[in-house]
Amino acid sequence: MGGTAAAASTTLTLDDAAVSQLPDNGPLVSGTFKPTAVNSGIVKDNFPAPGPGTGAALTFAAPFGTGTLASQFNGTNPNGTWSLYVIDDALGPASGIGAIIAGGWSINITTAVAAAPTATVVTSSLNPSFTTTPGNTVTFTATVTSAGNPVTQGTVTFMEGAATLQAATAVNGSGQATFTTSALSEGSHLIRAVYDGTASFATSNSTLTQVVNNHTIVIGSTFCNPGPIAIPDGALTGGPATPYPSNIFVSGLAGAVSKVTLTLNNLTETRPDDLDMLLVGPNGARFVVMSDVGGQTAIGNVTLTLDDAAASLLPDATPLTAGTFRPTAVNSGSGAVFPSPAPGAPYSFAAPFGAATFATSFGGSNPNGTWSLYVVDDATGGGAGSIASACLSFVTTSDTPTTTTVTSSQNPSFTSVPSNTVTLTAHVTRTSDNGNVTLGTVTFKEGATVLAGPLTLNGSGTASFTTVVA
Repeated sequence: MGGTAAAASTTLTLDDAAVSQLPDNGPLVSGTFKPTAVNSGIVKDNFPAPGPGTGAALTFAAPFGTGTLASQFNGTNPNGTWSLYVIDDALGPASGIGAIIAGGWSINITTAVAAAPTATVVTSSLNPSFTTTPGNTVTFTATVTSAGNPVTQGTVTFMEGAATLQAATAVNGSGQATFTTSALSEGSHLIRAVYDGTASFATSNSTLTQVVNNHTIVIGSTFCNPGPIAIPDGALTGGPATPYPSNIFVSGLAGAVSKVTLTLNNLTETRPDDLDMLLVGPNGARFVVMSDVGGQTAIGNVTLTLDDAAASLLPDATPLTAGTFRPTAVNSGSGAVFPSPAPGAPYSFAAPFGAATFATSFGGSNPNGTWSLYVVDDATGGGAGSIASACLSFVTTSDTPTTTTVTSSQNPSFTSVPSNTVTLTAHVTRTSDNGNVTLGTVTFKEGATVLAGPLTLNGSGTASFTTVVA
């Protein structure tokens, strides 16, 4: 600010209530101005140690930022040390060699009677909820207290992001205000309840994440989430689709999973190669069913069915066409990353990157429960996409569903003695009652590589193998 014209004996007062900001191109003249940060020429100013440094730690005044004296200091204790850091960030005479603040500096502080601190807690009457009846009516309750006692004056505003859902709702004699809605869309909603404060009580707020699902549509042994999945460009959002995840609720199927297929209806995508998809079953298996396929050619309303029994994988570099294909994970570049709330790695990948299938991931498990599809766009600049709806189809057997857990005798271990001998133990139980399964065998694998097996289960439903890590 102030341009390159020299300033001499200039007295500046910075005040949020001033009429204008300091001039960018100068010259500086004595007067009262709003705090001003043009911050030209570099991304962010740097105040070296013992100053605060640079980057996210700094708040800038307009026009570069939106900070004000009020936004930074109102409501804080004025007593203590106030520090002013001054730097000259450029070389040459135009930068003002020999500059000095001859008369020193001062601050003028106006204080107010401190309002009593408050605490706000927001709760939901039904979480998760649904987009349609039954289960789509949710009441959010904000409870405001001060020193453990209800605050019975003032109002609460309910918000989602910058949008006001219900403004200035008076608290009642129990210190509570409520907001009821039946109009939440599928996905995760960060609901904020803000106690607006009074002269006697300070403002406070609280948030919760409201999860909203679609009811599952059931046709025979096919279960569908009828809602669309919007896939924004990864450059804009970090990649996750909306909703994230898309859930399908399976119930009423007898027996264990023998076969699963996934259908993606009317997939539209500007650059299919950017897409990664993770399917998580009720048994906790994390199967990357599709990753980095279809090349750079945009597609529109292409319906894909993923089936272990299909004749071929999805194409890596050529355009996607409607049809039935085996799950396919090329997983090029930096690999598949699924941000929270998706479960973390390790994941099982379909061929050619891995060797997992629907059968190896979900076969023998109980099909009933929540199946979650996580979709991300993993690259920048490829544009947006969508899936009209998704369906899972099942074939079950009369076999009793089982659950297998594996434990390690030492994790982490080492590559040499001591502590490089590890025993891995698999425990197989009936899903229905956790009873031990004493018939059959267990095979231990790392990826597609068989480490041991098949090993016969013992009378405790376990099978173990020991390896020496090298």
